Amino acid sequence: MASFPLFPFSNRVKNGKFSFGGRDLQLTQNTPPDHPIHGHVWQMPHEVVGRSDSHVELSCTYPGGEWPWRYTARHRFTLSESSLTAQLTIENHASEPMPFGFGMHPYFDRTPRVRLTAVAPNRWVGNEHCIPEWSEPVPPAWDFSTPKELDQMPMDGCLGPFAGRALIEWPERGVGLELQADPVFGILIVYVPPALDFFCVEPVSHVNDAFNLESRGVAGNGMRVLAPGASLSGQIVYRPRSIT
Repeated sequence: MASFPLFPFSNRVKNGKFSFGGRDLQLTQNTPPDHPIHGHVWQMPHEVVGRSDSHVELSCTYPGGEWPWRYTARHRFTLSESSLTAQLTIENHASEPMPFGFGMHPYFDRTPRVRLTAVAPNRWVGNEHCIPEWSEPVPPAWDFSTPKELDQMPMDGCLGPFAGRALIEWPERGVGLELQADPVFGILIVYVPPALDFFCVEPVSHVNDAFNLESRGVAGNGMRVLAPGASLSGQIVYRPRSIT
């Protein structure tokens, strides 16, 4: 139904505050009154830097500011007869290391029997704003290692480690969508809001509020650090399929 990229972090940063490299940072709430969410790039203009009959590449440069690191985010979409590939790249233009994360935030059509299969054995648990404090094994209702219908189970779950493959199926239509993500996207966000006509299955590189989890020494949060001038890429492939 829609999709947007997440740079330079996914989901929320608690109260917009975190510390890194001896510096205390305060970020603006970009969806008031919530915490800062999903970084900058989804709300910034982009430039088309490449295109053909089968691909388009978009680029967006954040110039620096309250987030003190200048960076460029690129996303390249390639369409073949059998798949859509989204390749995400981030490059640090600052003169010092930059903490970061990235991912995709696609929205899917919600039907009464739509179901999800994905291996992600732990969930991150926290407060009502999806700010995690610790992880624990998923409860049976959130165990997607076998197919589970989503329509009647509202949730906003941060799950991991994600094995890199998810399958969404719409039995009413006899169709499915396989999602295959590179290992860098080791966390899966599953968002099923109550009483709305969509849901989200988001492969991302880190846990919600990973910057603060890292500061507290909470392992497995997925936060990464990009050296000056360095870049990192990862891709997500979507393959439609027929089901019986």
